[in-house]
Amino acid sequence: MSRTALLSPQAPDQAAPSLDTNPHDIWFWSSYLVPRFCAYLSEAGSYTTEQQAAHVSCLRAAVAALGPKHPHPHVRSAFTKNGAPIELSFNLCEGRSPTARFYIEPLGPKTGTDEDPFGKSWAAPSFSCLAAQMTSMDTRWYNHLSEAFRLKGQEEIDTAMAQRRPDAWLPRVFLGVDFVGADRTLKCGLCPLLKLSATGAKPDDFALGNGVVLDAVRGLPGFGANMRGALDILGQYLVENQKDDIQDDGAGGRKDTGNMCRACAKAKRPRPFFNLVSVDCVNIDNGKGRMKLYARINCNSFACIRDAVTLGGRVTDEVTLECLRRLRSVWHLLLNDPACEHDEDYSRPVAVESARRGIDINWEISDRLSVPQAKVYVPVSIFHANDLEANRNLSAAFRKLDWYEWADSRYEKMLRRVFPEADFATSHINTWISFCYYQSCGAYMTMYHSPPL
Repeated sequence: MSRTALLSPQAPDQAAPSLDTNPHDIWFWSSYLVPRFCAYLSEAGSYTTEQQAAHVSCLRAAVAALGPKHPHPHVRSAFTKNGAPIELSFNLCEGRSPTARFYIEPLGPKTGTDEDPFGKSWAAPSFSCLAAQMTSMDTRWYNHLSEAFRLKGQEEIDTAMAQRRPDAWLPRVFLGVDFVGADRTLKCGLCPLLKLSATGAKPDDFALGNGVVLDAVRGLPGFGANMRGALDILGQYLVENQKDDIQDDGAGGRKDTGNMCRACAKAKRPRPFFNLVSVDCVNIDNGKGRMKLYARINCNSFACIRDAVTLGGRVTDEVTLECLRRLRSVWHLLLNDPACEHDEDYSRPVAVESARRGIDINWEISDRLSVPQAKVYVPVSIFHANDLEANRNLSAAFRKLDWYEWADSRYEKMLRRVFPEADFATSHINTWISFCYYQSCGAYMTMYHSPPL
C-alpha cells in the first residue's frame, strides 16, 4: 500500500525540483502564458492582489514541466485541438465566485523518443514540481494509481512499443491546479490506456479492461463503503446488455429514464471504456477525497447522455434529474443545432476525426456521495465554426441559467482581454464545456480554453 505523504503548506517556488528544460523553452512558455494567466485571474474577479501574485508564481514554476516549446518535436498532445500541452479553464456556478484552473500534459524533450517512448522519465519530476506549489498535498491516491497503471516488466514494455502508433499518442498523466481563494489543489488525471495496450488490448477491446480499472480504484487507500457501493453501481451499468424496447410517453418524450437513443439501442452499442481516472491530491482522512472515472460516449443524442448520467436508470434521485432538466434546456445551444431541442433521439452528425468525436462523461465517486454523480463534457469546438459562434451560444446558455452578467458580453470581453491576438472569426479557444448540478451550489459549468499558440 502507498505510504501517506502529506506536504505542509509552503510558498510558491519553494522546494520545486529541477526539470531539465531548455531555458529558451521556459522563456517561450513564460512570456506567452504568464501575462495571459494574469489577465485570466483578474477577469475572474475572485482573487485578491496577493492571491493573484501567488497563483501566477505557481504557473511560472509549472511551465518547466511543459518541456519544448510548441509544437513538440516528437509527439502531439491529445490534450487540446491544436496539440498544445496546456489548457486553462474557468468555472461558473450559483454558489460561489468564479474559479480559474490550468491543466498541463507533461512532455519532456525526450518524450516520444526511443529513450523515453511513453514519457515515464518526465512524469514523476513534473508531478513533484507542481506538488511543491500547492498549499497542501496528499499523494496517497496518486501514488496508488501511478503504480497500478505502471508498465511492469520488459514484456509489457515491448508489447506497448509494438502497439504504439505514431498518429495516436497515448497520454500518461495530466496535472491540473484548482485555484480557490488562496488555496491551490493539485488534480491528477491518470490514463489507463497505455497499461491496457501493454497487455495486448486493441482500441476496439479497451472496454474489456474496465474491470482492471475498477479493481485499481477499489484498492485505493481509505476506499469507504459509500465509494464501494457507488462503484458497484457503475460496474453493473458497464456490463449490462442493451434494451431495445423503448416506449414513448405520448408527448414526444420517453417513458424510460435510462435508455440509449433508438439507433444505439437497435445496434446494441457496447458500453464505453474508461479513458482517464482523476483524483484530487487532498487529505483523504477527513472524507473529502474524491475520484472521477471518465469515458467517452460516441453518440451525442440527449437520450444517450441521459442513459449515461442515470447509469441506465439506476440513479434517478432529484439532484440527478434536476441536472438533466437544466442540461436539457441548453443542450441545443452547446451542440449548435436547434434539432436537438425537441428530439432526444437526434444525434448531430459530426465530420471530424474519430479521436475527437463523442461526448465525455465522468462519474464522481466519494464517501460523501451514495451514488456516482455524473458530469457531462461537450467538445464545443467541433460543433461551432469559430469562437464567435461558440461565444454567442454560451452567452445564450448563461442567460437560461440566470447568469445574466456573463450573458451580457462579460464572457466574450474576458476572452478578448486574455487572448488579444485571437481572431474570433477563425479561432477555437473554446474547446470543451462541462456541466453538472450540485445540491450545494446549483448548476455548475466549466469552460475550457486552449491558448491559440
